[in-house]
Amino acid sequence: MTESGFAEVSLRWNEPLAVELTAAVQRGDAARLRRILDKRPELARVRIIAQGDSLPSRTLLHLFADWPGQRRNPREIVAVLQAAGADLNASGDPARVAETPLHWAASNDDVELVDALLDAGADINVPGSIINGLGPVADAAVFGGVRAGRLLVERGAVTNIFQAAAVGFIELVRKELAAEPGPDAQRVTAAFWAACGSGSHDIAELLLAHGADVNWIGWGDKTPLDQARDADAAELAAWLEARGARPGAKLAGQNAPAAVAGEDRAAPEAARYTSGANSEQAGFVPCFPTRDLQAALAHYQQLGFTTMPYQPGCEWGWVRFGAAEIHLYVKDDHDPARTAAGADLTVADCDALERQWSATGISGTSYAYDTPYGMREAVHVDPDNNLIRFGSPVPEHGD
Repeated sequence: MTESGFAEVSLRWNEPLAVELTAAVQRGDAARLRRILDKRPELARVRIIAQGDSLPSRTLLHLFADWPGQRRNPREIVAVLQAAGADLNASGDPARVAETPLHWAASNDDVELVDALLDAGADINVPGSIINGLGPVADAAVFGGVRAGRLLVERGAVTNIFQAAAVGFIELVRKELAAEPGPDAQRVTAAFWAACGSGSHDIAELLLAHGADVNWIGWGDKTPLDQARDADAAELAAWLEARGARPGAKLAGQNAPAAVAGEDRAAPEAARYTSGANSEQAGFVPCFPTRDLQAALAHYQQLGFTTMPYQPGCEWGWVRFGAAEIHLYVKDDHDPARTAAGADLTVADCDALERQWSATGISGTSYAYDTPYGMREAVHVDPDNNLIRFGSPVPEHGD
């Protein structure tokens, strides 16, 4: 039982209820979410289990805060979940991912969500960051959430010198430098590197005067000069070059990158993903199990698939959507919670297809969402819990 008195609830990511909840929170549809929770308030603390039993589970607040963040109606979504009993400080997965929704909001520079979570009572210094288990400001500092990091500091977050430099608080940096004992040379250099990444010229000057290494190679094999250029801080970059700063490409192999002082050199979450949008298929066809072939064929026909005519007693069939094809086969012992299948479908316009399938009135289609790997995606779950993830590349700016 949870402290709210509800039994812990878990749903697999492709169960229809999980798809509906995920769609509601990631779309920022507070009214839809409230209707679900009014009937089943225990779902405010549900954990959605990611694909595969070994992967972490996430709360609904994590799904809302997940990359890239900046979703609609953060204050309303937080209020609905809090009213229903959601844990604002829940870990992403108790065994593997300790970060809370506030950590993720900070890393995404999602200022509105950070503000909403803090106003609702989230712990501003809650531990759990992948950066040595620190508070949310650590994620903001490492993943470029400068605005969110500044908000956290302004609202009372505890910082170290690296974090203060990364989010641009020179007085906090001065305080760290004046402390006894003061930060060692490596911490000063790492903070200098972070200050260059946020374009904080004044902090960079201060730290260089305290002995920072102008050509230290940090995360991503980047030097302070690389950091300043990435931040479009042209004046700072020119100032660094005048003091002998060089890009990492010209220093490769000259000094091995050390760990950021007090911070782990962890890659952003998005780096785990790659896009399959440009790969070509060579004739493989996904096979979906079903308990009732006739009903499965009817389901896909209603969605607009071309389907094989059903013949009584037949245990195999096909459905086609343009060039895509799915084979359906009868599996008498099919358990939708354990033996369902899934397939990815690349389409020309994900949003148009989502609207088309939703307009049929057939349940199971999520809202479309942007992914970390450059795709616009949505999912459809059929009555046997088989999942089709369909998507199209996110248009480049100006398309």
